[in-house]
Amino acid sequence: MIYLLASDIHGDLSTLRGLVLKNPEAGAFLLLGDVQASPEEISPFVSVLGNSDLGYRDHYPLHREIVFESGKKALLAHHPLPNRALDRLIENGYSYFLHGHTHVREDRLYRGLRILCPGSTSFPRDGGMGSYILIDSNPDGEKVLFKET
Repeated sequence: MIYLLASDIHGDLSTLRGLVLKNPEAGAFLLLGDVQASPEEISPFVSVLGNSDLGYRDHYPLHREIVFESGKKALLAHHPLPNRALDRLIENGYSYFLHGHTHVREDRLYRGLRILCPGSTSFPRDGGMGSYILIDSNPDGEKVLFKET
């Protein structure tokens, strides 16, 4: 299955809809917060709550867990976590931590935990174009690809 991850759209629904059209092979659409829109407006995406989503507090959870086809667990949240919280994720069997908030692409390992941030689809802060991530998951593992909007 292919997972599409985006973050920090800040109400830019046209870019979000464009991601769906550009990636018909995706089977899961995930947002990492700062959506500033209702669940109905972002469908087929599901999201976690971002700091700019306070008006939607009752619509989005603080975090979500997914299990990839390989059996590896991922936690999705808006904010990056300090090392002690990352250590707890590792202790609880997570292989991935996926977050937004920074508007900067990230792909790094922390004690074997893969940390990914797609940047921002519409408001990047890393000098590049807007970006998102495709994760191609199968029983053998995951392949991560950063894409530009």
